[in-house]
Amino acid sequence: MRTHPTPISLRSIVLTAGLAACSASVLALVACSTGNSWGSSGTPRGFVLDGDTREWRGGITTAADAETVSFRFSPGEEATLQANDETTRLLFDLDNDPATGEPLVGPPDVGTLGVDLEILMSPLLTDLPPGSAASIRNRRLERGQPASPFATGITIIRNNPDGTVTRLKHADIGFMASPTYASDFFEARIDRTADALEGSGIDSAGGAKAIVLMTGTAGEVVRYSEPIEFVLPDAADEKILTKKGIPQQMPGTIRVLSMNVLRGKPQTEPAPFARLIAAIEPDVILFQEADDFDEPALEAWLSGFVGPLPGKHEWASGIQGLSGNLAGGVGVWDAVAMPDLGVAIATPHVITHGYDEPVEIEDPRTGRRRTVRAVTALVSTPAGNLLATSTHLKCCGSAGSEEDTLRYAEAGAINAAFSAAESDVRGNLGRDIDAKIIGGDMNLVGTRGPLDVLREGLGAGGRDLQPAMTGVIGETALYTWRDDRGYFSPGRLDWFLTGNASVAQAFAVDTRLMDPDRLATWGLYPDDSAVSDHLPVVVDLMP
Repeated sequence: MRTHPTPISLRSIVLTAGLAACSASVLALVACSTGNSWGSSGTPRGFVLDGDTREWRGGITTAADAETVSFRFSPGEEATLQANDETTRLLFDLDNDPATGEPLVGPPDVGTLGVDLEILMSPLLTDLPPGSAASIRNRRLERGQPASPFATGITIIRNNPDGTVTRLKHADIGFMASPTYASDFFEARIDRTADALEGSGIDSAGGAKAIVLMTGTAGEVVRYSEPIEFVLPDAADEKILTKKGIPQQMPGTIRVLSMNVLRGKPQTEPAPFARLIAAIEPDVILFQEADDFDEPALEAWLSGFVGPLPGKHEWASGIQGLSGNLAGGVGVWDAVAMPDLGVAIATPHVITHGYDEPVEIEDPRTGRRRTVRAVTALVSTPAGNLLATSTHLKCCGSAGSEEDTLRYAEAGAINAAFSAAESDVRGNLGRDIDAKIIGGDMNLVGTRGPLDVLREGLGAGGRDLQPAMTGVIGETALYTWRDDRGYFSPGRLDWFLTGNASVAQAFAVDTRLMDPDRLATWGLYPDDSAVSDHLPVVVDLMP
């Protein structure tokens, strides 16, 4: 990534000459070598959009197939893309024609690009429509937040062949980027079959170019990449829905489902949640945002709307000395819940012991005591005893923000509480722990550090718990949060950390990507997963 202090505006993009030469140290940041061509080798099917760019070997920076184009890029330094004090501008000349789109005029190594598509992450307020910018300013003022020239999230502009401009959302072009937390390298993807990009050039075979600009508070260019050339194969007419369905649980495993249910929404819209739970058939459910669900209410909801799961409840009802926990017999669920915090754990088996004492920290911002959203339980299943925590870390912020600092403190407190629960299980209760899991909405939109604090030393033999890779069924992407109407692109906010067991399989369910006829075999509908902004996330643990 090169540096250059040239001001730009959305409608007038000019880079002047006098650029520093591309050095070896710069080469490590973004494509500065002439060998980087988009689609020169590999396809997106060989890459997984998971935030880990190590598979981008051999100088490859992009890869395309009939449905998508994937690419790797860097802002030139570690940053969070969608909440940053600089704007990351991805500019695409999709038809490889400098005469169409907005002209970007640069020095010889840049040349002239006709920018057909602009993706702006952490855009300036001046990049937004006046009404949107005014709303953001007013909201910050009402909340007592500091003024900033930047907005969070993403805005997208298509410069049409007829000279008009169309403002788009990330969902309109199927854009997503990973990771959600601060990094010096990112990978991203665009849907070539998107209706909003029809006729842009990305929807047909041919050559194209792109460039990454980092711009500051006045729109000045502070760093930029050289243009990257890529080749697009023939495009598909439409996105193909996957025929894959809910994977069958593997014998001898414990199936754990994590669900952020969007501010207690099962109470007002129960059917989609009930259908998803019935289709997945979990042994344990970790809930977040189960607001106002105490234990009797959650048990009654599950028993009434989901009912018995095939082969699950019978085992629990027949356990000597434990069947009393399931008053009412087969089909009744067991739960531990903290309704004021929205976290809960439920099972069709038996909760041997629930640890619902509040976990508190000192808020580093105010010095006051603050309760952490976490609850722990020892769950007895046919495959063994699972020590589980459902957690919901503080949302929002960016790297180094107050919110990120709070996530570190919360993670440390949950780590200590989980360790104490494990000691109690092994000592006072005298039980073995066959598997461990901490799961839920981790909100890693600042740094990855809170996740590492949370898992430290809690695995077998004092090793760390390990993250499970929960790819979306039928996708080569790993995301667990999606709001097509919002300003943030899909990302991975929900995580499983596992120990004392191997991960037999792990996945997330986005019914919008699945063939409706295939979904019907599970009693599901295409929009069921859209009932919440978080996807159902599942892991099968083999003790």
